[in-house]
Amino acid sequence: MSATQGNYREYETIFIMRPDSSDQHTDSVHGRIKDVISRLEGQVVKLDSWGKRKLAYAIRDRTAQKNLHKGIYFYLRYMGGSDLVPELERNLRMLEPVIRYMTIKLDADADPAKYAEGFSDEKAEAVAQA
Repeated sequence: MSATQGNYREYETIFIMRPDSSDQHTDSVHGRIKDVISRLEGQVVKLDSWGKRKLAYAIRDRTAQKNLHKGIYFYLRYMGGSDLVPELERNLRMLEPVIRYMTIKLDADADPAKYAEGFSDEKAEAVAQA
């Protein structure tokens, strides 16, 4: 079911990027996320950078063949249909800088008018620079 059929859901996804990710990598990940959400008629509510933090446990890096102990955390809150989450997670899996992600459904019947102003590109650029 797509969001056009009237059943918007509200989700949050926290994803962790490699600690050595450049601004270009961060921008490309954010661009890909916004593209997927807009293509599936969703709406970004909030995108926050939580900065570089210590991981709860070491994660084996596939490309560098070493353990990572830190990561750059991002918080994404968005609305869309039920088909949005599998597509977003599929894209996150394919992005090399992303090492982990988790999605939680916050509301099964969200009101898109509640977030009418949406999320502007200026806000996204400010988050990417943080």
